[in-house]
Amino acid sequence: MAGLMEARSHLKIGLASPKTVEAWASYGFKDYTFWLREVTNPKLLDDSGQPVLGGLFCQRIFGPVSAYSCMCSPPRDVSLSGEKVFIYEEFAEMSRQATLCSVCGVEVTSPWVRRYRMGAICLVEPATNILYLTYIRSVLNLTAQQLKRLIFFTDFTSYTHRTKSTELELSLFGGRHLYFLLKEGQSHLIHDYKELRDALLTRETPSKRQTTLSRVKNLHFFIVGSAQLSWMILQTLPVLPPRLRPFLRIKNQWTFSELNDLYRTVLMRNNRLLHYRTYYSESEKVVKPLFPESAKILYAVQAANAQCCIDNLLHVPTPGNLEEMARLVNVSPAPKRTSLVTILQGKRGLFRQNLLGKRVDFSGRSVVVGAPHLSFGTCGLPFEVVAEMFHPFVSSRLSRESRWSDAAQFDSAQGKYQHTRNFREWLQHFCSSSYIYLNRAPTLHRMNIQAFIPRVDEGQVIKFFPLACSGFNADFDGDQMGIFLPLSKQARREAKSRLYTYHQSFSISNGKLVLSPSQDMITGLHVLRSDAPYVHASNHHYFASVDDLWTSLDANLLNRQSMVWFRHSLSLKNPSFHFVVSTVGRLMLSLITLLEGSELNRPFRQI
Repeated sequence: MAGLMEARSHLKIGLASPKTVEAWASYGFKDYTFWLREVTNPKLLDDSGQPVLGGLFCQRIFGPVSAYSCMCSPPRDVSLSGEKVFIYEEFAEMSRQATLCSVCGVEVTSPWVRRYRMGAICLVEPATNILYLTYIRSVLNLTAQQLKRLIFFTDFTSYTHRTKSTELELSLFGGRHLYFLLKEGQSHLIHDYKELRDALLTRETPSKRQTTLSRVKNLHFFIVGSAQLSWMILQTLPVLPPRLRPFLRIKNQWTFSELNDLYRTVLMRNNRLLHYRTYYSESEKVVKPLFPESAKILYAVQAANAQCCIDNLLHVPTPGNLEEMARLVNVSPAPKRTSLVTILQGKRGLFRQNLLGKRVDFSGRSVVVGAPHLSFGTCGLPFEVVAEMFHPFVSSRLSRESRWSDAAQFDSAQGKYQHTRNFREWLQHFCSSSYIYLNRAPTLHRMNIQAFIPRVDEGQVIKFFPLACSGFNADFDGDQMGIFLPLSKQARREAKSRLYTYHQSFSISNGKLVLSPSQDMITGLHVLRSDAPYVHASNHHYFASVDDLWTSLDANLLNRQSMVWFRHSLSLKNPSFHFVVSTVGRLMLSLITLLEGSELNRPFRQI
């Protein structure tokens, strides 16, 4: 299973066919027979707190609750008396040897399978997928009101709209009616696509042209994706694994996820619909019912209720749509609950929390400040952040090198950093050969993500050289940046060769240099170039070497605005030395920028 998941390079979200949904919840045996893990019982737990057979937590469907034990009481030695079969799971794409209990039929395996093993609910009447209402309306060229009347068949259940051909029309209603319409449209899908594409040139008004363009895009989606139009109608409803909708026992009371209540409601409506269908089909064989039309109207109302329950399970509608659907089927609107869409979307959804877990776990965030003492291309990270991000790598490296005592010491040092002498040395060793990404949101262009070499630093902020701020379009007024650690070898190579801040020195759009001083650097240059109040030249100090100047500055005998005489060369071509009068700040700047003696006191606008 681990090797299979490592081979996955992408994720595709799209329509699933009814056969695919059934394959997710099926066992394939060696004799080419399949067993559908169908959920039929709306009950969850029995009086003893054990999952009910055929229910939403059934051990026969989703796997055992306890590791390598069946549901028999007392537990049996299944390894000796169990039935050994060779099964294939379509959802996990794996075949293996399994052992089933010959009494209760539970597979003896790890309870981890309850996290990915799915079930299925076979719907008595096909239901419309509420997530694809826009596509259905566009493909069939229907208005919103017409589509609602087709889904909830209000013309058939209302006394004011009842016609003489009710019996004939009720044979195809709701999701079943839409299923046959979409099935018929699949046969001439390509012809309709070409016809609508050519009609774009002849549409007169912009509204008609926009409607036609929307239909062309939707038909193109089905043609390219090799999906059928009828797949937008649900015939088999998949059931999430139990671990994704758990139950807990708190203070002698069972607490269930809201999804379980939604699934229970769907099962109860579906079972009631199955009961009506069986009863009326049997009664028509024996004797003609007294009220055949009323019976079929009642069956249609129950099918509409089942459609509403499935809609609430898939997606929480807006209050207006909820009241409208409740009014159409003459039931009170249900309270707003969690749905499958709400647990998938957003930052707290399953996609962001699980599929992107590797990227989220090795990341951090903090405020950025300038640090002129750092070299260009390096950044200072808080010690706690570095220790948390690099902890697994350092521990694994020490274990591979058979330095078990050091690895044990490193693991025991988590939370006690100040008591470990070599901890900072290990972290600094790994940081010197690693790269991290700094990202400033919003990421509008490539320079908002740059790679740096991290350095362990005290404090709670991110520090880097001020010249790198221009590329991020950031300043030091409280801006935050995200820290990301590249994990794969390809990501680390890309960080070194393409995203390293040395390679981000020129603008992509115009090729100009983006490493320009701004804000506090301009202020610092102004302080270095500013003059002190006028002091007579006879009171100025004389210095013949740089060391003497630094010594006096460190001893607080001078400041950066003090006027001094300094032995300096007039120009690079003329090596002769002369004494020039200037401030200490200008002399410091000249030693960095190699200014000539004649340019010390000359004003400049840009370096």
